[in-house]
Amino acid sequence: MEEIRQSSTDTLHLQLRVEDLHLILEHGIDQEAVIALIADIRGKVGNLEEQKIKLEALLQRKESELGQAEERVEELQKETVTDKITGLPNRKAYDERLADIISKSRRRPKTAYAVIRMDLDNFKPVNESLGHGGEGGDKVLKMVAEAMQKIIRRADLVARVGGDEFGAIIEIPVQVNGQERTKEKIVDIAILVAQKLRKEIEDNPFVLEANDKAILVMLKAITISIGIDVIFFEEGSLPSRDQEVLAQTTDGRADTASLYVKHKENPKNGIAISQGTRKQLMFDPVGDKVYVSPLDDPDALRQFLGKTPNDFKRPGDKAIEEN
Repeated sequence: MEEIRQSSTDTLHLQLRVEDLHLILEHGIDQEAVIALIADIRGKVGNLEEQKIKLEALLQRKESELGQAEERVEELQKETVTDKITGLPNRKAYDERLADIISKSRRRPKTAYAVIRMDLDNFKPVNESLGHGGEGGDKVLKMVAEAMQKIIRRADLVARVGGDEFGAIIEIPVQVNGQERTKEKIVDIAILVAQKLRKEIEDNPFVLEANDKAILVMLKAITISIGIDVIFFEEGSLPSRDQEVLAQTTDGRADTASLYVKHKENPKNGIAISQGTRKQLMFDPVGDKVYVSPLDDPDALRQFLGKTPNDFKRPGDKAIEEN
């Protein structure tokens, strides 16, 4: 600011001296006075040139500082939606994407989305044996995240939503080359993506340095249990339920389906279609290790798992009093 004030003062002085020169020339004042005045004006012009250079340097410095500040703001914003361990989007980003696609469904009719929840199988013994961070459980989570990113398109989303839990939101176009896909075909596509994820984790040789044989065996046992819920948006309509409720419902159904697979009598490493999705189809989806979850609400899930409501509350939630 001081440079700007000084430049303004020098400019005003220069204008006054030029006016003085005009008066001298008009009234025929002696040559020495003219020479002195011209010298003074030249000095003022020199000062202004110096001020111009300083102002340009100041402007460049401020532009650089502004650019750095903007970059830092972007970094902070990214940090709020990024999982620090895997580098994937976090739960906040996952919830925001789910809410966003539902809120925009009226403007994008004839679309469908597969909400996929994935729960790592047999991760706990590996994590406890390796410890947290470095070469431990955190590195395994990073490798799992990298494997999932090979399958999920960049336009879609895969996120880490909890300790050993991941979620993906996949858009499945209903109209393709002028042809409309049936709901059954859309669910088949969702299952195909889930199968690719399941096989990628099952076949991935997770290897850490300095593994002993016991840890290698545990790493080989890491698989995923997957739950799928598919939401369809019909033309010109929006689901009648509140958008936030719908987001929670579809995510909850996918999560419930993944837990059904994980705790099913038969072994993990499978895929379950939510009961909510099954009700919209004319047949039971079939495939390698593909099931239909009979569970459609938290009460049924708790009964299936033999747990109480308090087993499902998140940190910070109040305890639930059972009747």
